[in-house]
Amino acid sequence: MGVLGSLGKFAKKAAKETGKAIKTSAASLEQSNEIRKARKAILLSFSIEELKGIAVSCGLDASGYIEEFGEDRKRKMNRVDWINHVSGASSEKIIFALKTMHKSGQASDLERAVNMIKDKYNLKKQEIREGKREIKHESSELLDSMVDIIVKTIREFQPFKENTKESLYQTDLGGYLKGVLPTKFGKAKIYVGKEMNLPKDLRIDLLLETSGYKIGIETKFDLTSSGQVQRLLGQIMQYSENIDALVVSDSHAIDKEEAIDALKKIKEKSEIPLRIIAGGNEIH
Repeated sequence: MGVLGSLGKFAKKAAKETGKAIKTSAASLEQSNEIRKARKAILLSFSIEELKGIAVSCGLDASGYIEEFGEDRKRKMNRVDWINHVSGASSEKIIFALKTMHKSGQASDLERAVNMIKDKYNLKKQEIREGKREIKHESSELLDSMVDIIVKTIREFQPFKENTKESLYQTDLGGYLKGVLPTKFGKAKIYVGKEMNLPKDLRIDLLLETSGYKIGIETKFDLTSSGQVQRLLGQIMQYSENIDALVVSDSHAIDKEEAIDALKKIKEKSEIPLRIIAGGNEIH
């Protein structure tokens, strides 16, 4: 290869690396903007006095006045101004301020949202650096491994007493997973939410969020009738647009071959990883 060929190859490599750097910077900016939106979403629930207290705790100016653009005068800040002002503080400072105000629920919600955004953009940046195809394959294997852990944990679940309706089973299972799963996921943080809202006015029984993934759990009480199976099929089709995997857990064992065959067909049609457990046993 001549000098010109070597220079051309070097120029292509340099251009490729420059492109990656630009895309990575753009992803970092998107991440920052998304995190600030998450902070604003949490701050929307607070009054002006509470926002002022958070500002003080974060070391921000809390005089309550803002300079008018292009004018040599100030005006009193309204609630929107306070939200924009406080959202400029770091997530860590806002979370600390919320905890000192005994707003632990909002602090946990913000921490969870920020971690989910960071996980999502860390994967995106890794895809930029190493190539999307390879990372997607690795991420698919990671998702499968996490679902395996969740399924195994659900199969190990033994309620203290027999539940008489689905809502009680959902509550017992949710509490169990919330206590046990963090120990099984090690350094990877996992959040367990009950009756979580999804886009398009959907609501799922339990939602697990970890490493940038959303894994839903739909609890059932007795999946034996054709009507219940058809309803489940409709739910899966709706959920598949908003979650990465779904686990269906029936508190009762299913002994009807017709129902088992119908559930197997649903698994084949599912567009996302779908696992079905009935009475502690998985339906393959």
